[in-house]
Amino acid sequence: MNDILDGEAAVAALEDQRFAAMRAQDWGELDRLLSDDLTYTHSSGVRDSKTDYLRAMQAGIYRYFSMEVKERRVRLFGDTALVFSRVVTSLASKGVDKLLDNVTLAVWVRDHGAWRMVAYQPTMMPKT
Repeated sequence: MNDILDGEAAVAALEDQRFAAMRAQDWGELDRLLSDDLTYTHSSGVRDSKTDYLRAMQAGIYRYFSMEVKERRVRLFGDTALVFSRVVTSLASKGVDKLLDNVTLAVWVRDHGAWRMVAYQPTMMPKT
């Protein structure tokens, strides 16, 4: 059971590292954390590969200011981790400031001992 809890804590820490790298525009850290097979889906429905996503961030299309994790649950299934979260994100998308309140699914896979994110899917919270 400790292996599962340790794995869940490790993946949660990687999510925090990913958010920090996105805010800091740390392309090397993001390259390390993201799988070459990444499919990154934005709340707009646009899908990016790892190359396209990093290129868009480097070009300033996406600029992240803050990510506030409201809730997070990590589930481990062997070498696959599912991260279910609710995240409020402040960003600029194509120069337009946005505040997104999303529930998200991040999929991480352990390959050769290293965890890398292979998929991301946000869903906007309904306006109440």
